[in-house]
Amino acid sequence: MTIFAKIIIFSLMIIYIIEYSGFVESIDFGLQKLLGSRLYHLPKPFSCGKCSVLWGGLFICLISHSLSWITIGFTFLLSFLEPQISALMFLFQCFIDKLTEQMAILFDIK
Repeated sequence: MTIFAKIIIFSLMIIYIIEYSGFVESIDFGLQKLLGSRLYHLPKPFSCGKCSVLWGGLFICLISHSLSWITIGFTFLLSFLEPQISALMFLFQCFIDKLTEQMAILFDIK
């Protein structure tokens, strides 16, 4: 698997975890309860999709010994496109929901 495919797959995983899974909100809530303050939130690299895609992609490049200007630029590009990738993932999720709904109607599943 090429380094570009690894970075893309990692980016999709990070975007899903941060934007859709509710993991960040759960950690925020737990830390707020633990610290007794509702003002505490996770720092930016862990709660921001763009930051996590950027730093995670650079870390993957570093540990796989593929750190070059091309892979750095590609990682920055994916970080820049994070909102659009997130929107595409949301559209895919809506498509799957509609498809499931239509299948339930077709097979008369309640």
